[in-house]
Amino acid sequence: MRLVHLAILFLIHYALSSLVFVGLFLGASWCKGRQLRFRSEAWDDFFLTFPAEKAERLFLWLYLAADVLAGCVDYMLLRAGGFVWALPLAISFFLVWTAFFAWKWQRKGGKFISRYQAMVDDIRRRREEQHKP
Repeated sequence: MRLVHLAILFLIHYALSSLVFVGLFLGASWCKGRQLRFRSEAWDDFFLTFPAEKAERLFLWLYLAADVLAGCVDYMLLRAGGFVWALPLAISFFLVWTAFFAWKWQRKGGKFISRYQAMVDDIRRRREEQHKP
């Protein structure tokens, strides 16, 4: 029965880290939007000056923060569930999901940069079309 609880908690960790990541990403976007006064021209200027490598680094840090927060929740749930080895289990969940994400990022991480670059190219193309006589 404890093995079933661990498997369910493992899946909860994945879902929770994804939800926390989305929340952190939206929160960071909202803060930046307030700074830019939610104007589309200001967002375009921001993306034109924000390098893809920095965007990738920000994305990875947000995911790591979400995974750490999910690991803290794992620890609390494991303690509440009566698991004696709650901390090592929570750390192992964190390490396994971080390793899984690193493997997935290594395989498909280039798509993030190419999509980001495509967005920047679209902004440039739209601006060139606007400035044509």
